[in-house]
Amino acid sequence: MSRIPTEKASLIGSVFGFYALQEIEAGIQERRARGHSEYRAEEYFERDFREYADTYYADMAKWLHDYFAITALGEARHLSRTIEQDSTAYITVHGIELNDELSRSQVDVAASYANPIQFLPVLHEAFSDKWYWTDGYGGSSWQRIVEAIQYYYELPATVFIDHVIDLSHNSGLAFDKDILVYGLLCEKSYLEFLSLKSKGSVFDVFNKNQNINLNSIKYTLQKYDWHGIPSQLKRLLTRAHVLGYISMPYEYILGLVVNPNFIFPHIQWGEAEVAICLRESFNFPSMTVHDKAMAHVRYQCGYCENYPCVCGILEVKYTPFMGGGVV
Repeated sequence: MSRIPTEKASLIGSVFGFYALQEIEAGIQERRARGHSEYRAEEYFERDFREYADTYYADMAKWLHDYFAITALGEARHLSRTIEQDSTAYITVHGIELNDELSRSQVDVAASYANPIQFLPVLHEAFSDKWYWTDGYGGSSWQRIVEAIQYYYELPATVFIDHVIDLSHNSGLAFDKDILVYGLLCEKSYLEFLSLKSKGSVFDVFNKNQNINLNSIKYTLQKYDWHGIPSQLKRLLTRAHVLGYISMPYEYILGLVVNPNFIFPHIQWGEAEVAICLRESFNFPSMTVHDKAMAHVRYQCGYCENYPCVCGILEVKYTPFMGGGVV
């Protein structure tokens, strides 16, 4: 089995399903608060709902955790130097350097051998203001993402999901990496969809008088099966509507497209260690631009043959050096 699955889950379909389940849950709690006596059909429904919803929440939370964890580690490959600019900095996975020469997919494969519990604190440090990040990469926005990911280990799944579904990085929403997630058709539409839900029901997206952005979400949920919901969720929505736990025109539920291959893909993580490493930067006058760019070279004095030079003459010669100091 591949460590990184090729399957992807739709952000729009998954988020719609999550909030639809939350509305059913609210209906169950409201009915219980009124002291309503359960009939057999309600008892069976609530049992089936609880089993399905708990699995959906857990799987979705793990999916979001894995997506953000691996994309954050991939972003860390852009780390270049300390803020004082006297050392070159880089991230390693089990001693393998992650850098811009590797493709995103190569970095993702290497990253999957690591353990998020170990490397998320390392990334939180790497994205701090101690390190230099060029515009558009890393920095405080990714540090906030790492902080949010770590809530996975502390918060209930539903709270974690609600917290991370609108995370942003330097150039917009953070769901723009081609792994685990079917990306957004339109960022503005998605944000309006979340805003609509916060003011009422997730099913309000199907109202006739919505704007063009929300209509695009409606069309997506009704036409594209890869953005559809699981068949079991559609059956639960139908039963919840019949039993009165949710109230909206039934055609809203009937029109939802089903994704027959719906899955929350998860990464099979390993135990390789992630570290921030340093190598000294050198600016000897006798060095060419090419020499200075060779971060994997150790500069040894050809006179005293020490590194660093202890005689002050510094007759430079190069010896291969493939490592660095771990911070």
